[in-house]
Amino acid sequence: MKTNIWKYFVDSDKTEDWLNEMAQEGMNCVGASCMMHRYTFEQGEPNEYAYRIIYLDSSVNHMESIRYLNFLKESGIELVSQMFKVVILRKKIADGEFEIYTDKASQLKHCKTLMWSSVSGIIICTLIVAFNVYSAILNASHNNYHLTVLGILTTFMLVIVIILQIPQWRRNSLKIKRIKQEQKLHE
Repeated sequence: MKTNIWKYFVDSDKTEDWLNEMAQEGMNCVGASCMMHRYTFEQGEPNEYAYRIIYLDSSVNHMESIRYLNFLKESGIELVSQMFKVVILRKKIADGEFEIYTDKASQLKHCKTLMWSSVSGIIICTLIVAFNVYSAILNASHNNYHLTVLGILTTFMLVIVIILQIPQWRRNSLKIKRIKQEQKLHE
């Protein structure tokens, strides 16, 4: 039997941790809709799968991404969900360790991708907030109070999203700094 769980995450590391916690309980993710924040699970054996979330360099339909995903499939890694450049993968724990970013260069690249996705989310939300504030002021001056209230509510929700994005940006920038220091240490 399949179970759908709606859960909102801003941080892909926390999403990955949650998927792995669910898998430890025997709830195996078999699909996800990132836009709807819906995760589909099937009951299985506890500790059967490990999950990873990766960001591809190109869209999932790009030939380079298709080749990479086929390589992962040949390595025993299953594709759970894909959207734009974000991919959720899983591998049976019995088949061995499941690490995607094994060297410092790939770890650094991954952290930079996560950091810039946070920064772009913050910038986009900030621009929408600015537009909503302008629209709310304009609508209030024309006695369109229902649109003003809607604009204020949307602005409030976006400000919350911005606030939630900042810790992820900070955590990834600290990871980048740590990885760079470790790289210098090994040189």
